[in-house]
Amino acid sequence: MSEKKSFANPLSADAGTELAPRSSSNRLSDELARSIQEKGLVLNQDGYIQWYPRNPKHPRNWTGKRKAYNTAVILLLEFITYVGL
Repeated sequence: MSEKKSFANPLSADAGTELAPRSSSNRLSDELARSIQEKGLVLNQDGYIQWYPRNPKHPRNWTGKRKAYNTAVILLLEFITYVGL
């Protein structure tokens, strides 16, 4: 009989314990936490990455001008793709 290997959520507190030694798991967790924080994100209790509420990089916090510009660029690219220019 073959054993089934279970994989842990890579963002959970016990991430990597089944796949890597504890020391490398801690180092990976520290690097992940630092990288997440540098980008203005937070790891919630369920292991999901979320934006900080007032992060200016979050699309919901963009100015109307920036939202309009990004929408126009997407629409232009879609139009060019559809027409085949």
